[in-house]
Amino acid sequence: MRLSDAHRPAGPDPWPAVLLVALGVATWPVWRWYVLRISDGSDEPWGMLALLTLAALGWRRLPVLLSPRRDGPQDGRPPFEKQLAWPAAGLAVYTVTFPLAPPLVRALLAAGAFGALLFRGRGGAGLWGLLALSLPIVATLQFYLGYPLRVLAAEASSVALRGCGFAVVREGSLLHWAGETVMVDAPCSGIHMLWFGLYLAFLLAAFYRLNSARTLLCVTAALIVVVGANMARATALFFKEAHIVAWPEWTHAGVGLAVFSGAAWFIAALAQKLQTERCAS
Repeated sequence: MRLSDAHRPAGPDPWPAVLLVALGVATWPVWRWYVLRISDGSDEPWGMLALLTLAALGWRRLPVLLSPRRDGPQDGRPPFEKQLAWPAAGLAVYTVTFPLAPPLVRALLAAGAFGALLFRGRGGAGLWGLLALSLPIVATLQFYLGYPLRVLAAEASSVALRGCGFAVVREGSLLHWAGETVMVDAPCSGIHMLWFGLYLAFLLAAFYRLNSARTLLCVTAALIVVVGANMARATALFFKEAHIVAWPEWTHAGVGLAVFSGAAWFIAALAQKLQTERCAS
């Protein structure tokens, strides 16, 4: 006795796996650039941490995500055609902009196409973020955002210090006071702290399976808190570098670790609160 087609169980669909391979082939210049970039020593190797975290969190979702069914959304997923719309759009943008876009932009577009195929549903936005952080972006962030963040930290420090009675004058990323000059240098820009703050926010968003809106809220709060923490670090270190207080050398790194620990605690608490609200709703 044969089951009719209407009652026949739908089997795994091979097409998403085929599309995954096709995306890999179509974007091969990105992966060649990625391997060269992470091996030439021009950037921090932290992207590998994000990539390993992504693999650890996403591997259990892979069989389900690569096996959508063509016979409708009865399993809670959108129809096959809608599942392919965003990956196809990402690949189209990648193709059109390829001659003009710099390699990192191409890599972000390619990663977006892969993320649209693999990471859907709750927690998907966090996995997308980890995929973006797996790219070699630290040196680029330092180049474009390093100096503005240093100036921002110096300005916040000068305002806070003047409020404490110190006649501090800011000149670029330099702080002048009583014949002393303290420079907010490149390591004090907070780029490293910012990367790890974003990593923690995306990691917790994926772990707690937050939706896109809650993930955006968590990441935005992480950005604000980390930038604020770096301002606090620059202000605290002024007292040491201007010889107002005699702190041992290890306190330079210790102050940074302390303020980042506070920022990380806030990010973790916020992510847990968002997860609790999701479960209660």
